Formats: sequence, C-alpha cells, structure tokens
Amino acid sequence: PSQPTVSPLPTYAGALGSVASGAEVFSLACASCHGAEGSGGLAGSVTAPGYINLVSDQYLRTIVIAGRPELGCPDFTKRLPGRAMTETEIADVTAWLASNRVNEFGERQTPTP
Repeated sequence: PSQPTVSPLPTYAGALGSVASGAEVFSLACASCHGAEGSGGLAGSVTAPGYINLVSDQYLRTIVIAGRPELGCPDFTKRLPGRAMTETEIADVTAWLASNRVNEFGERQTPTP
C-alpha cells in the first residue's frame, strides 16, 4: 500500500508576511468557514476585537499551522485543496489576521513584520 504524503512541518516562528497576499490566501483557505472578512460564518469570527486584540502573532501562526481540531478547524495541510500551505502563505495569513487589530479608537493597527 502507498504511504500517505506527509508535509514537512513549517517553522515554529517566523516573520509576518504580506497583508495583501494574506487576504488572498485567507479567502482561499479560511473564508469558507470564517467568512470573507473573517467576521464569522460556519465558524466564529477571527477578526472580532475581543479576540484578535488579545492574541499574539505567534498564537495566530500556531492556529494557522496546527488548526483547532477540537473545533473542526483543519491544520495547514488541509486548508487548501490538494496541497499544504507554504511557509509564505502561513506568514501572509498571519500578517492579514494581525492587521485586523484595532486600537481603542477603532483604528486598524499596522502589524510589524
């Protein structure tokens, strides 16, 4: 019998990627459950200030890589049809998620790569 293909694990930590590219990857890999803007759909919002303002960039990266299996959220190997997410795509989605943070005045904060 053939062995299942195993994707190499992405690095644990990494710099943030491109916010613009992250928006595109999010729409392909995550929007079917979290909605086009991440504000919720089949799954909860990942851009609500009460969530996104309280979690670190590293936590966001970890969730993109490991998923949340207890909530039905897939890991990086199952988010895109037929292939695993690349290191760049993981960094980009993490940057896009981080770009949704707002300050006390409701202004978006620019993530630092």
